[in-house]
Amino acid sequence: MNSEKEELYQSTFDFYFKILESEGDRGAVLTASAFIEHELSKIMRQRFPQQEESDKDHIFGSHGVLSGFDSKLKFAYRFHILTKEEISFFDGFRKNIRNPFAHNFTVMNLASLRDKFIGVLQSLSPINSEVKSLISKKGMQFNETPTRYLFNITMALIMTDLSFFEMTPKFFKVQIK
Repeated sequence: MNSEKEELYQSTFDFYFKILESEGDRGAVLTASAFIEHELSKIMRQRFPQQEESDKDHIFGSHGVLSGFDSKLKFAYRFHILTKEEISFFDGFRKNIRNPFAHNFTVMNLASLRDKFIGVLQSLSPINSEVKSLISKKGMQFNETPTRYLFNITMALIMTDLSFFEMTPKFFKVQIK
């Protein structure tokens, strides 16, 4: 891989990591979720044959058949856009992390969902390995790393990879600063 792509990937990761850091827990979770849904829609639109703009509204619009996160995931799996392991990660994220923040108005933090988040993270072995490697390089122990920091690293990697979906292999190596 050339260094120009590596630098672009690193700067994209840094950008998303900073965005997530600037939010509270709820904002970070909902921002990551919205980004994932947006990128999945963009990838799927590229896979559809040319269509009228009004037809795309029936598919991707607010009441379209692919308007929800769950339906996007099912479509992405059926059309080989995402692997079964990736779907398991995104579905676990949707059910166990995003939904509690999106549908529960009581004050909540990521630390209260640590076990669920670790379970979701472990469902996607390439990301799990990369996160553990990054944590180790920072001289930290995985089990002692704050949940929010794990979340930011994990989701910044996912968001970056989705940004590069059509251009690159999955999960370039990055450094956390």
